[in-house]
Amino acid sequence: MITKIHKLAAVVLLATAVAAPATALAVAYYPLYHLQSGDETAAEVGQTIYLFFSGTDEERRSLHEGDTLAVSRIDRSCDAAVVGKIRILGLLGETYLKAEVIEGRIRTGDLARKDTFSCLVIPAEPCQR
Repeated sequence: MITKIHKLAAVVLLATAVAAPATALAVAYYPLYHLQSGDETAAEVGQTIYLFFSGTDEERRSLHEGDTLAVSRIDRSCDAAVVGKIRILGLLGETYLKAEVIEGRIRTGDLARKDTFSCLVIPAEPCQR
């Protein structure tokens, strides 16, 4: 009787150990799926980039075409360094921005900041439905 209980417990533990990481990955944002290798993701002065942002209605209303935002890159030690500036060209729906690089080199994953919120530089134009 004890042997059957031990076998059942071992099977349950093994199933849990295999299923738990897969479940966590299903609900987590895993940026490496979207990043390309090397500098091909860098945007130079004059190029168009796209950003994702999510905020309150008040924050959304504070963004205007022509606004300039500083862009920072966070390194492995969690320090943010300003790497450039962008000018907002327009809003794309409720959560995306189109912008032009006016200074520096901007890469996917950089953060554009204005007042109390940030926008994430994404690798490509968002899908249009």
